[in-house]
Amino acid sequence: MNNSANHHLRARLTQAIKLNRMGNQSAALRILKPLAISHPRSAPVAGYLGGIYFEAGRIDEAVECFRRASTLSPRSELPSLGLFHSLWATGDRNGALAEMRRFVSIAPSAEYARLIEDLAGEAASKLATRPRATA
Repeated sequence: MNNSANHHLRARLTQAIKLNRMGNQSAALRILKPLAISHPRSAPVAGYLGGIYFEAGRIDEAVECFRRASTLSPRSELPSLGLFHSLWATGDRNGALAEMRRFVSIAPSAEYARLIEDLAGEAASKLATRPRATA
């Protein structure tokens, strides 16, 4: 991508982010959807689009975008976390945990470490409240 095209992409992406932060998701989507088509290899575009879809409750579309962003930028934590949370929200716990394992196998992550602690605490709590079998 030449400098002019790269500058245009960054400017449009920045505009979409500002619109979303101001609460105008539909205007942000009107910018990001065409950008995702014209720049299919842009991890930031796919990631921000996934974030807006997630916020809007369009989880299946978020999964697709975060998966693309994670594939394009496998060592980037934000799209990986987006994919994890999106898969978890769909009920695909195995897929979410597989993404967590994939990411922590190639890069450190304080956020995934926190999530692991939370999940372990949740599991321990469930085990502690289970009725015990009597012999």
